[in-house]
Amino acid sequence: METKHFIRSIQEIEDLPGSVSGVYVGSEFCASLLPSPETLAATVREAAVRGLTLHFVTPPLTDEGLALVRRCLEGPLSKLPGLEVVANDFGLLHVLRRDFPQVSPVLGRLLSYQRADPGNPAFLWEVFDAEEAQRRLEMLRSVITHSQGCRSFLEEMKVRRVELNPVAQGIRLSDQGAFRYTLHRPFAFVSTTRFCPTVESLRNPHRERKIKRIQECRRECRSSHYALRTPTVKEPLFLYGNTIFYKNEAPGPLPDAVDRVVIHTRPL
Repeated sequence: METKHFIRSIQEIEDLPGSVSGVYVGSEFCASLLPSPETLAATVREAAVRGLTLHFVTPPLTDEGLALVRRCLEGPLSKLPGLEVVANDFGLLHVLRRDFPQVSPVLGRLLSYQRADPGNPAFLWEVFDAEEAQRRLEMLRSVITHSQGCRSFLEEMKVRRVELNPVAQGIRLSDQGAFRYTLHRPFAFVSTTRFCPTVESLRNPHRERKIKRIQECRRECRSSHYALRTPTVKEPLFLYGNTIFYKNEAPGPLPDAVDRVVIHTRPL
């Protein structure tokens, strides 16, 4: 099992344990958090000095976000052999196949089609008898590659690796070894949006204005987050930027096809 770390700045490389073989750089959830080509170039150099592989992570993309990703791929990332680009946007997969065939595309965990509600397992056992609850739980453990149509699409897009969310109900894979998988830990995302509740809460505590779109971001989520409570979910929830998370330290037994873990010290 190889271990990578998701880093948010070049300074975090200095504190990585020796067991880490690579770094994930970029943003899964918000195009406003993508690094500039200049910032990325410095991280590329530092990772190379330390013998770490670098994996570029991208979120759902606006036109401006796609243009920025292109500049990164044509600039500081263009010389990295076998570069993995994690795509959380189906349109980017098409762009990578057409314009960047040297890149190894990876399907991001926003597109893995896992059921992310942390209350799912408990709900099933409260509502159904044991046999029916177990049957439905197995269905909730499935991922995108359980569908033959989805597998065919991913193979056409040259995807051979899929990123997974550490969901509470666990993970079941049944694709006969066609793909390898990466598990992100310990934060599982529940929901994300093109709006930013964090910006709204910090700038407008009395909610005098509507929630801001991510284009107005000043990266407040780097230094601020919220703990959330709801009567329908027992697990603590956290709002970072435009995304809600919960923490799952023990995702359960992992299928053999999961051969990589990405560690996050914070969700964003």
